[in-house]
Amino acid sequence: MQSFHRAALAAGLMCASGVAHAGIITFSFTPVTTGGTLTCVAGAGGPDTGLLIFNQNTPLSFTINATGDGGGITTFSNARATMSITLPPANNLGGGLFQSQVSGTFTIYDFTGNVRTDILTGNLAGGIFQKFQTSHMIQLGTNTGLTYTAGPRLTQILGPGRQLAAAESGLFALADVRTFTGGTEVIGAGNVFESFFANTAFTGSSNVIPNPGSVALLTVGGLMVARRRRN
Repeated sequence: MQSFHRAALAAGLMCASGVAHAGIITFSFTPVTTGGTLTCVAGAGGPDTGLLIFNQNTPLSFTINATGDGGGITTFSNARATMSITLPPANNLGGGLFQSQVSGTFTIYDFTGNVRTDILTGNLAGGIFQKFQTSHMIQLGTNTGLTYTAGPRLTQILGPGRQLAAAESGLFALADVRTFTGGTEVIGAGNVFESFFANTAFTGSSNVIPNPGSVALLTVGGLMVARRRRN
């Protein structure tokens, strides 16, 4: 009897692992050619702390590539983004390298028909804004507290019983960075960020796994198959 239980359990786990695979999904949008999509408002995030916000009037072409999870490629040609990320004073690491630990949230949504339907939300317990000479970027990852949440549009793409999971990563690459007064140096006295505009591109990725309920059902199904075979 014990040997049967072991064989049945193995059959159930094999069934679950064969169907409930893990995959990877990627996200991206490219910067618009004119205007500023990203704005830092000096002091709006708290004392000596900037607040990064996104221009919701800027249309984005947002692409989801699910081929790494057995799906296809979907592009939302009329996407938008919101952002609320704090930018405290930077640490000067020398050699033109400055880093600031950011936190906050951003959401990318479909705006087809002037109706908002969320696609992807990123919650940041931490992340790194890095300035190296004239290069600027925001680096995000599971190790710094990034968590993605799928909105209704992305949930449809993932399909039933699939969910996002660590490891998750993201990168905002800034271009055409300029201050409100037209300068290019965004860090002022005390390493506090000045108000500035920038265009930005975004890339990100997340693991995709079966949700716990789906795994449990698949395992039970495997056990039932093994039991029927024995009978």
